[in-house]
Amino acid sequence: MDSDVRKIDGIELRFGKVLRQLRLERGLSQEGLGFQSGYHRTYISLLERGQKSPSLQTIFRLAEALSVEPDEISDLCSPREQQISNRQIRIKAFMKIVTIKRIIDRGKFSQSAAWRQIEQQLVDAIHAVDWPVGSGLFTLYDEPGKKRGMGNGVKPIKLMFMEKLRAWGWRLETPVSISAQRRPGPMDATFPVDEKLFCVEWETGNISSSHRALNKMALGILKKILIGGVLILPTGKMCQYLTDRVGNYPEIEPYFHLWQALNIEEGLLVAIAVEHDAVSTAVPRISKGTDGRALW
Repeated sequence: MDSDVRKIDGIELRFGKVLRQLRLERGLSQEGLGFQSGYHRTYISLLERGQKSPSLQTIFRLAEALSVEPDEISDLCSPREQQISNRQIRIKAFMKIVTIKRIIDRGKFSQSAAWRQIEQQLVDAIHAVDWPVGSGLFTLYDEPGKKRGMGNGVKPIKLMFMEKLRAWGWRLETPVSISAQRRPGPMDATFPVDEKLFCVEWETGNISSSHRALNKMALGILKKILIGGVLILPTGKMCQYLTDRVGNYPEIEPYFHLWQALNIEEGLLVAIAVEHDAVSTAVPRISKGTDGRALW
């Protein structure tokens, strides 16, 4: 019996090592992998430390989230595979989700089937963004966007994401009356949830625009017009390759406590940080466009 236990522990430790390696290769945090696979960050941490034994269903779900085949994970867990960093793994490369932060999570909506559907659609739509178009990769042109006319455009990236949501029944550029004094600009995309709306904003402006987007969604949740909202914005690393001074996750993160202090009974407010896979001068620059049509 003792030898069996030691054997199982060895497998779990090897699985944890492989899982961590694959997660880091994808540029994912434990929370990010949990978001994509449907597990809590704590469970991912226990798996990586070898303190939990994964079921077959868990292996398949994690493999799908990591874009590898389940049998590749099994092969890498073999005692013969001591140097997993030297093994070539067939990984699909796409826009990475680096951080998912639940700024506000009140009530039961985040546990509902409606949220699980929305969550999966958002992940799939982000992963559908590739550059060059049709490459299955997301590679930015290697040029900082510090000067006028340099770097990669922002709105065409947003358009790829939004067109995917539109195909799934989301409404784009939705006017939402959340202020009696002055109607704010339309939401980038909305999806109905019972009598309320869930909205998504993709950042293409500066840090002030990021604040307005979160303020707008938080106010909608506070007034019980929205059930939730997500702001998608680049990491600091990705931001340096984009044109203009685009708002990014590190800039907005210090202000999360402001929205967390709101007296909200039910609702979900999330910030998602996304990032490129690579940079190269062998790919075309993403053109800057005022309405996203620059790609075509």
